[in-house]
Amino acid sequence: MELMTTNLSKIIDSSGRLDEYDASQVLKSIGEALSYCHFKRLIHCDVKPDNILISGDSVKLGDFGVSIFEQGRTICGTEGYMAPEIITDQMYSYQVDSYALGVVVHQMLTTTMPFNDEKDGGKSKKWKFETNESFSEDIMDVLSGLLEAKPKKDGQ
Repeated sequence: MELMTTNLSKIIDSSGRLDEYDASQVLKSIGEALSYCHFKRLIHCDVKPDNILISGDSVKLGDFGVSIFEQGRTICGTEGYMAPEIITDQMYSYQVDSYALGVVVHQMLTTTMPFNDEKDGGKSKKWKFETNESFSEDIMDVLSGLLEAKPKKDGQ
């Protein structure tokens, strides 16, 4: 087993924002890891910077402690990275990992969370990604796609 020397959270804390190229390399590695997990019908459920391990040029996804197979309804993960389907107690599937990855990408590029509604723990979020940051068109497309949230209303 490969020894990983740090995690993405420590890098963001010590270095601040990552440039778009470095963030895209992390996105590529974690996207490939999640693609493999999803191919094996595994949902990670806790994608966040603390669980993205880094050593040199190697980037790995770690901590599968709350992972589930195929779909779920359990509220699990880390607040701020949980998709609306989890927070609103609906059935969810692989897309919750993509949503969390979008939060991580935003955090890598800005050091902030894309949705900051601390009054009620984020439970009344608009679930619409908007930003004042000046990202490239490609990064905006990626963030908009990953952070697309469509929580179902009761009765749907």
